[in-house]
Amino acid sequence: MFENRLFKPLGLTNTMFQPVTSSTIPEPFSHGYLYGSSSTMMTGRPPYTPAQEAEAKAGTLKPKDYTDINHSFSFAAGAVTSTAADLATWIRALGGGKVFNAEYQKIWQDSAKMENPKNSYNWYGYGIAELRWGQNVIDLHGGQTPGFNSEALYDPNNDMTLVIWGNLTMALNNQYTAVVLMLKVLDMIYVNSPVPPAPPTTGTTGTTNSPTG
Repeated sequence: MFENRLFKPLGLTNTMFQPVTSSTIPEPFSHGYLYGSSSTMMTGRPPYTPAQEAEAKAGTLKPKDYTDINHSFSFAAGAVTSTAADLATWIRALGGGKVFNAEYQKIWQDSAKMENPKNSYNWYGYGIAELRWGQNVIDLHGGQTPGFNSEALYDPNNDMTLVIWGNLTMALNNQYTAVVLMLKVLDMIYVNSPVPPAPPTTGTTGTTNSPTG
């Protein structure tokens, strides 16, 4: 179903849904790492204690290689193996209306709601997240499994596509690696960050969010 409905029509030639019978992924590939237990990371609690952080920085705690895990357990949440190029093709197709017809595309895009009034830039809907600030609306989604973390973004108004992949699920500060990198790269692409800065201590001058290029 995935091959015929999505992968082949969109030209995702390096994308596959990993079978439950094999942990082998096509070469070349990056090894995926995580300090400590995979079950701790999947519970949503901060996986690294201060003691583990200190040991890792001292070099006495080494990350575990989780590359050989069969990720089919996560099904639609992370069982697909792909490349950065294919993931970029996918997020552009999804945001650009090549996956759903016009009716369902509108339903999908209108489904996004603000997750938290304190973070008005962060929206979520039917299987898609959005960053909204100023006139910018970026469709994105990410995910994580033991060893890997990814984010794929598409801004249709500015024709911006960004794919971030990390092969350490969480950094030692208990933040997802791809999310941290994503925000740093967006700071380079756009005039202002999608994450509001701390309130200044003096008067401010209004600015407009827009790409630098």
